[in-house]
Amino acid sequence: MSPEPPNDQDPAPGTPAVGLDPTALAAAFPFHFVVDPSGSVEQVGPSLARLAPTLRGATPAEHFEHHRGKAALDLDAIAADAPSYVLLRHTATRLLWRGQTLWSADRLVFVGAPWIASTEELAPSGLSLDDFAPHDPISEYLTLLQEKHTALRDATTLSRELRLAQGQLQSQLHETQAERRKLGALIETVPWGVLVEDTRGRVATVNEPFCRLFAVGATPDDLVGRDTATLTAAIVARVATPDAFQARAAQLRADGAQQLGDPVSLVDGRVLERDYVPVADQDDPVGHLWVYRDVTQRHQAAAALEDARLRAEAANTAKSDEQPNENILPATHG
Repeated sequence: MSPEPPNDQDPAPGTPAVGLDPTALAAAFPFHFVVDPSGSVEQVGPSLARLAPTLRGATPAEHFEHHRGKAALDLDAIAADAPSYVLLRHTATRLLWRGQTLWSADRLVFVGAPWIASTEELAPSGLSLDDFAPHDPISEYLTLLQEKHTALRDATTLSRELRLAQGQLQSQLHETQAERRKLGALIETVPWGVLVEDTRGRVATVNEPFCRLFAVGATPDDLVGRDTATLTAAIVARVATPDAFQARAAQLRADGAQQLGDPVSLVDGRVLERDYVPVADQDDPVGHLWVYRDVTQRHQAAAALEDARLRAEAANTAKSDEQPNENILPATHG
């Protein structure tokens, strides 16, 4: 195994020599490894050393195989094509290792990192986000995944709280006027916009978060007893698709079936979720309960996560198409 002659990507004559000592190389590429002229690994990054503690002193083929199967690595072919993109599979953990080869004097250097597709892959391998370099896009990708999972857990918790609150509301709507006042107090404690209308289309109860959410320009006390057309006009003016919004609301009233999590997009870019619960006394309908929650941040986090995933897949596919060699793919950074 010996280095190839310089190619047209070498620095121009006179360019100042800038290199990384072993400590700096380990900090920048914690999953790197260096192969000496005899073909043995003589240097291993700290994160890779934890993943493969016996790699130092061994050959790459003892710990890695071709990513598409159990074909043995051809180190001479990899060395001949360096610098180039490589995609290997760690035989012990089955993790993909992707990166680039390059020459440093007569040493072949592999710089890269494991390709992690989900946070669930970290724990079995003993890795964490701290094992990856700050510049590695995998860290950003996994952070977005964690944010998505956190948002989903929060949404589940809020959904349970909402169902509990809705059950309490339905129960208290059948009580006396004193109980109705208690109901109004309960609605005021929840952070979501809540509207209860009776079967004659009048506002039975509405809370302050609802008025703020749609900027109706009135207080809850001003709206109770008034025709819901006043609120409908304020809402429709802020909905991105007013005709579809009104048609869906009319369908829900007509069907009389509970519906949770209907998406509602506003003209200012916010995204809401709408819940509808029919209110009945025994089998007789007595009103309609509407709950609106602002879920804009959750949608933005999900969109950012999907964009990061698509960009990573597109970059990997593009580089794979450029290099037909079964072991080697074109050079790229993550």
